[in-house]
Amino acid sequence: MSEMNGSSSKSALERRYQLALDLVTRNDTATAVRLLEEVVQADPTFADARNDLGAVYFQLGDDVRAIEHLREAVRLDPTNALYAENLRGVQATLTQDPNSNPLTDPKMLERVHRWATSIEGVTQKISNEALRYLPKDGVLIDVGANVGVFTAQVLASSNCRAYLFEPVPEYYHYCLARFAGDTRVKTFNLALSDGVGELELWLGAENLGWNTLVREKTDASMRRIVVPAEPFDSWAEREGIDRIDVIKVDVEGGEYKVFGGMRKTLQRLAKKPVILCEIGWGPTAHPNWDQEVEAFEWLFANGYERFDYNVPGTSDVVFMPKAQPSLTPTPPDSGDRASRIEESAKVGATITSGIDPALRVTLGVPTRNRLQPLIDLLGSVAAQTFQNFELLISDDGDKFDLPAEIRTVYP
Repeated sequence: MSEMNGSSSKSALERRYQLALDLVTRNDTATAVRLLEEVVQADPTFADARNDLGAVYFQLGDDVRAIEHLREAVRLDPTNALYAENLRGVQATLTQDPNSNPLTDPKMLERVHRWATSIEGVTQKISNEALRYLPKDGVLIDVGANVGVFTAQVLASSNCRAYLFEPVPEYYHYCLARFAGDTRVKTFNLALSDGVGELELWLGAENLGWNTLVREKTDASMRRIVVPAEPFDSWAEREGIDRIDVIKVDVEGGEYKVFGGMRKTLQRLAKKPVILCEIGWGPTAHPNWDQEVEAFEWLFANGYERFDYNVPGTSDVVFMPKAQPSLTPTPPDSGDRASRIEESAKVGATITSGIDPALRVTLGVPTRNRLQPLIDLLGSVAAQTFQNFELLISDDGDKFDLPAEIRTVYP
């Protein structure tokens, strides 16, 4: 009998819900709101009713209740693209119209342009690092794009596709103008986080790169704005992203929020991307350091090489995917120096075979469980103008599959 009553009650709620939708189409929004409120009070998990109630409240100008119900709809069903889109639309309207360009002030435009020019030198090191791991036709994700200098430098040497995320309206519009007509680039006025909603962001008064979600690190000179936020996972699913080669993250202390919102994507990708990330402040200065550590440890537990993240001050680090054993190794081409390096890198033994007798110089590199210094050394060697040499690598460690690791950098 209780089962029948439960089924009957659910059917009654569904009929009341459909009646409310019919009243909305007849512009009787007052009655529709009353019915929808009764529905969500009877069943607080009725996500469709929550979404529609939020939409009607927004039509009526009640922004507070609109946001409340739209957020609850997204919480109940975070994979529903319509719910997320409705919430983003309302938030964008309440904060700032993303289609209005705040760079119409010539003084502000000049200030942003001067900033973009001033950071080209320091940014080049990071873009060069990205190019080491980015195929010519690869996919780049730029989180915290600022004014687009990093992506512009990468695109100067690569034909990759680039997706930029910049929540500050002024910098977002600067990126739109900078990459106008470039079909390789898509720019989004969005903060990446671990949930759908809106976030408080504080903007530096002088340093246009100092924009943070961490309120405890702000001062009185900084300007507060409210920006829309969404997990990378829901965005990637909506955009149909099935490949990423490099992710660059520069979000001034909000790294744990970004990584928390991209876990599903990192788990499902067949090949994990290299992640270039600025981290800093550490256990004594970062108010959310425990959450930062949790995010880093999750990466280490899900396919990334461990390193010491307790860096002094602020540092740029690289989260490298662990090597995947190759089932079909490519035979080396005797004329290809990178392939000879790969063939020579046999774990646990010094290689004495396969040396080209025409070579005049043999370089021996002993190593033990030190991957990144070795990769850096290979980059330095590859940049030399003298080419008449053979490189032999001896690794008596047991931590890395060197042939696979080197193949990642020198495919």
